[in-house]
Amino acid sequence: MSNSEFIGQLKQNNVQINNLKENFTQTEKHMVNHEKNLTDQINLFMEQQNSELKTHTENTSNPHNVTKSQVGLDLVDNVQQASKGDFDTHNTDINRHVTADDKTKWNNAQLYKISSDSGSHKLGLANKDMFTELTNARTSTFYTNSTTTNNPNGTVSLRGLQIGQDGISEVLGMGNDGTTWRNTQSNGWKIWRRLIDTADLSFTWNTATLQNGWKHYNGSADVQYGIDFLGNVYIRGATKDGAINTAVFTLPSGYRPSQAFNFISSNSTGSSSPSIARISIGTDGTVTIESVEAGNSYVRLDAIFRV
Repeated sequence: MSNSEFIGQLKQNNVQINNLKENFTQTEKHMVNHEKNLTDQINLFMEQQNSELKTHTENTSNPHNVTKSQVGLDLVDNVQQASKGDFDTHNTDINRHVTADDKTKWNNAQLYKISSDSGSHKLGLANKDMFTELTNARTSTFYTNSTTTNNPNGTVSLRGLQIGQDGISEVLGMGNDGTTWRNTQSNGWKIWRRLIDTADLSFTWNTATLQNGWKHYNGSADVQYGIDFLGNVYIRGATKDGAINTAVFTLPSGYRPSQAFNFISSNSTGSSSPSIARISIGTDGTVTIESVEAGNSYVRLDAIFRV
């Protein structure tokens, strides 16, 4: 190839290279412009979408027509809520709320009931055996009546308290006749014991009906008898003018000794010298002046014995 041909070829190559550069520049510019245009369109689209989303989310008119059942509102009561003032008033009301002290008190309270929920006795023992029912009843209150077996006072109703554990206890019962009873359970039941009270210390004096010519002494010392709750019979007073070795009077049933009883008493004729009289009480209740030292004008009848 000659120099002129080489130079011509070189110029042609330069023209082609310049053309390629211009085409590349134009293409690059076109791509930049296209990218910017695309970015603008995307930004505009996002702005429109955000605007529409904001408008939609702020729409409270239920545009999708959602029903109560679809969101569970049909299961909620339409109840008016309390105001802040009402809530504060309720929150500070100490009569409506349990305090820590209340909880401590309740947790430390006795958990075993000794009475019924109404406050009456816990165990009703009508038509039941009292000992059987109380054996494992531990500490408890009870009631018995005439149909209760092992009731200490027969037909008398009893209200009482048992303090103890299974097979071991102390029982106190109060009858509606005013009597008080106690029993012990330890290796089985013991016997009932009646407690003495002030009413037991007094009894009624009965004036005796005299026999065989015997008279009450001048109305100031009538012959009388009585019995206390332990079964001790008391006789007091003085008599006169009856037949010696005859019954002065007869004690009624319930006042008579289980075996014949004899005692010595005083008698007098009015002199200062003391004399004695021998008196017997039979199991049939007859009170007899068997003998006297100083006549029958004054004989004391003062004695105590057990039926």
